[in-house]
Amino acid sequence: MNKILIILVSIFSLLNASSLYFYDSGQKVFVEELAVNAKSQSGVVYYKKTADSNVVGVDDKIIVQLSRHSDIHSLLSKCNVEILRKLGGDLYLLKVLGGENVFETAAVLHEDSDTVFAQPNFIKLRRAR
Repeated sequence: MNKILIILVSIFSLLNASSLYFYDSGQKVFVEELAVNAKSQSGVVYYKKTADSNVVGVDDKIIVQLSRHSDIHSLLSKCNVEILRKLGGDLYLLKVLGGENVFETAAVLHEDSDTVFAQPNFIKLRRAR
């Protein structure tokens, strides 16, 4: 009985290991927040990609490209975001408001038919030389 319980708990923990993800070329990429993670003064939080263990940093910004003939204002009404600036064409830099999770918000925007893609604005980890 104990072995079955241990196996079930192990399977459940593997299935729910990471619920945070972003889309890269249409594929979900799962991430886990680093265990020791002090926010920098700029608000960057670092995550590890579960597939390859690469570290990515994110803040509260999302890059989104609208589908042709989509309206940015109708997209803004679907999530708690604001436009920081237009990057060109149908590409925008958005800020996530209200402390909402940047990965969850980017996923909602990416899955919307009004967007070509949406993903967190990734920040490279600075390393001393």
